[in-house]
Amino acid sequence: KQFDEKNIRRRVYDALNVLMAMDIISKDKKEIQWKGLPHTSLSDIEELK
Repeated sequence: KQFDEKNIRRRVYDALNVLMAMDIISKDKKEIQWKGLPHTSLSDIEELK
């Protein structure tokens, strides 16, 4: 059980780090703030094609 809890904490930590790297959230100590999803314009999509 303790292993499961540590594993879950690690996965949450990993997910939060990904969201911070994508600038979707910001974190200050234990406070997490939603910044929003990145906006994709039609011209961006066309560039990717």
